[in-house]
Amino acid sequence: MKTLGKGKPIHGNIMKFPRTEKKLLGEMGLLSIVVMPIFVNNTWWGFIGLDECCRPRDWTEAELNALGTAADIIGAAIHRKRVEIELLKLNNELENRIQERTKDLIGEISDRKNIEELLRESEDKYRQIFENANDGILLTVDGIVRFINPKIYEMTGYMPKHIIGKPFSDFMHVDFRELIMENHMKRLRGEDVPERYDIQFIDKKGRIIWFEIKSTVITWEGETAVLTFVSDISDRKKTDEELKKLNRTLEERVQVELEKIRNQQALLIQKSKLESLGELAAGIAHEINQPLGSISMGIDNMLVKMNAGELTNAYTERKTESIFRDIDRIRNIIEHVRIFSRDQQNAEVEPISVSQVVKNALTLISRQYDNKGIDLQLKYSSKHDITLGNRYKLEQVIMNVLSNARYAVMEKDKAGIKGYEKVIKISTFANRKNCGFIIHDNGTGIPENIISNIFDPFFTTKQEEMGTGLGLSIIYGIIKEMRGEIKADSREGKYTRIVVTLPIYREQQEKKN
Repeated sequence: MKTLGKGKPIHGNIMKFPRTEKKLLGEMGLLSIVVMPIFVNNTWWGFIGLDECCRPRDWTEAELNALGTAADIIGAAIHRKRVEIELLKLNNELENRIQERTKDLIGEISDRKNIEELLRESEDKYRQIFENANDGILLTVDGIVRFINPKIYEMTGYMPKHIIGKPFSDFMHVDFRELIMENHMKRLRGEDVPERYDIQFIDKKGRIIWFEIKSTVITWEGETAVLTFVSDISDRKKTDEELKKLNRTLEERVQVELEKIRNQQALLIQKSKLESLGELAAGIAHEINQPLGSISMGIDNMLVKMNAGELTNAYTERKTESIFRDIDRIRNIIEHVRIFSRDQQNAEVEPISVSQVVKNALTLISRQYDNKGIDLQLKYSSKHDITLGNRYKLEQVIMNVLSNARYAVMEKDKAGIKGYEKVIKISTFANRKNCGFIIHDNGTGIPENIISNIFDPFFTTKQEEMGTGLGLSIIYGIIKEMRGEIKADSREGKYTRIVVTLPIYREQQEKKN
């Protein structure tokens, strides 16, 4: 308290404080504090402070200056309010006493001395408040300054002889003169005017100072006058500007970090695709080998016919067409894999059929499921199931969910349950507002206590070599990017059901949007 009473702040890590204070603050859970004293009319009134409970820290000079400015503003505001209240109180007291004494004057001349004494006392009080106020005070009649208090000289450098008898607006920055005169005229007409506002004042040395002014209309010596209170807020304005600059810098840093996150997300999506391609290798090889076998057989048949002298133009043409169809099939498979595997960060967004995307995904992986004895049960919607998005990203979502379903049924099969058949059901749906797909497996299921975490990055129940836990978090981001939703329903040991819902694409509506 002695330190604060001397006008010095207390701040820093509490571990550096004396033992008694350190123990008391430590019991309150504080690690660092800053306390700034508040003075009202040069008298210590209280303090304002901040504390840090998360980690020890030292307060920067800018932060201390900002808090010190706040303390000065609070002290000035309290003092100004006291002055206003005291002035109004004294004014009311004076008017009431004058009225009471005036009535008595008619009958008792001797009361005049008492009234004069009261007036002198009131004048002394007014004078003391006026001369010792922390705010500048000036009175104007018709916009001309009649008197100023000493604080005005201290704030501006203008002696009374330099300012009294001149328009108050002459000392304002040119950008604010019109505003001051407009508010002054409105105030005299009794119209609504802001209680207080900020202006720029030019002091004796030509420097620009920020003032906050508050004015009220009074009667002075039988004339309508304006009493104005002036506070120097230059430090506050400087602090505000520094805070704005810090905010601008912070926004730039946030944008940089967001761009980093977006790039990392794109890399994770591409990594997930490449992992999926590794799993698809066997299925792709089968899909290519089948037309290759047909091509080989066709060429062999043509050679046999040619050696036997039975090769006709019609037969050659028919076989050649068949071979080219198989070549086109291989080319389409390779092109599909090539586009799927490349970076889709700036991929085309277009109307796509959910059912068709499911079919495309299954052409690459269905053979793997057949080889593992998994019964893939398909049911496609007969309705309009068009949504807006990138077909290869949605294909990645489908293959990722199917990969998890395959893992779940294979793990359950290891338990050797009698009569267990591995089944994965895939269905697409559409209604007036939404479309999407549902993938249901009868595998191991997901425990109830962790199902809410499955879309979190790096969360997985698989062994380390079986997955990173990024798959579901990536497809969650893809579905959100398509303005859709993905939900999971599961019962441990029974089933897991993944539902992806996407908005229906309607051409006219999208053009309006």
